[in-house]
Order: sequence, then structure tokens, then C-alpha cells
Amino acid sequence: MLWTALRIPAIQTMLAKKVAKKMATVLHTDITIDKISYGLKRNFIIKNLFISDENHDTLLFIGKLEGNLARLNISQKKLYFDKIELKGVSSNIKQITDSTYNYSFITNLFKSDEKGTFDWEIRLGFFNLLQNSFSLVTKNDKYKISDFEASIDDIIIDSTNQSFNLNSLSFGFNNKIKLEDIAFNFRKKNQQVAFEELKIVSEKSYIKIDGFWIEKKDSITAPI
Repeated sequence: MLWTALRIPAIQTMLAKKVAKKMATVLHTDITIDKISYGLKRNFIIKNLFISDENHDTLLFIGKLEGNLARLNISQKKLYFDKIELKGVSSNIKQITDSTYNYSFITNLFKSDEKGTFDWEIRLGFFNLLQNSFSLVTKNDKYKISDFEASIDDIIIDSTNQSFNLNSLSFGFNNKIKLEDIAFNFRKKNQQVAFEELKIVSEKSYIKIDGFWIEKKDSITAPI
């Protein structure tokens, strides 16, 4: 009965408004959502999510967020997705002072004096980004990233390990530089970070590196 009700357009619109209102109350800003739907196979769609900054300008807009929830276990702190796809995302970041931006009012809400430990396990089988653009305005410069598209799989995030495979990433920068393909495998375990099979392709260059790693240590002895 619940699943049938969630497929009715009027119910989806009402649900979207309730979720947007709750998010707006928590984040203290303007938020709207046109539609939220959830299917029998745990697939969900969110359309036209808008979040404003404190000046009521666009901070983030997501045309379509579509995904499939594979597992959620709150007691074991496990959250798995089969896939998530973001399409038609635009974000406008503006610098206000040397250390604050127009999104700082949101990040400040999640700051705590006590340093907690992240103890959830999050897995995402496939993450896709299509037709996205971002802009950054600082005190002295303006930057624009256009046609941002990426394909990522095997994403794992837990208290000690983070890893993913970036299969492709392309974007234009300030209408001057076009990176056609970036790919690498990322692994982080404890204090060590590794990049494997790194590839960067632009209009006039090609770079390929088998891999490199970075390790944090209390002291380093320079090689002789």
C-alpha cells in the first residue's frame, strides 16, 4: 500500500516539499525539491534540488539525482548503494573573507569541539556525473569548470580505508583548457595514500604514470 502511494505524483510532490522544508530548517537556508520518488527495488529519484546561500543566490542545483540503495543497517553502521548518478549539477562558490565562503554557514553546523571517529562503512558500486558545471569567485579571480563528467566505481569508505577507481574524468577550465580524460585508482589505508595507473589526456598532451604513494611519518631521513 505504501509503495503504491509513493508512485502517485501528488504524493511525490508532497514528500518533496516536506523533505525540503526539513532540510531548510536544519541548514537555515532556502531549499526546494520538485519531486522525490522511491521504487520497489529501492531505486530513488530526486529532481530539481535547489539550495541557496545566505544571500539567496544559487549555491547548489541538482537537476536529477538517481540511485539504488543496496543496504542500510543503522545498528551496524553500514550504508551500501549499487549506483548513484548526478546529472545537471551547477554550483556557485564565492569567497567572502580569507577563510570563509558562501557555503561556510553549512559546514559550520557540523563542526564540533569533540573530535569523533567516523565508524560507518559506506560502499558505492558505481557513481556517475553528467553535464555538470562549477564556478568559484575569489577576491581576485574567477574560475569556471564546465562540461564536468566523471565515472567512478568500487567506492569504499570506512574508518581506516578509502578507495575508488576513477575510470574517466573530463572538464573544461575557464574556456581555455580542456582535459579530455583523467583516470587513476586511489587507495588510502591508515597513513598511506596510493595512486595507481594514473593517466591524464588533454588536447595536446598525454601523461601516464604506473603509480606512486605518499606516506605520513613523524620523522623523515633524507636519502644520501
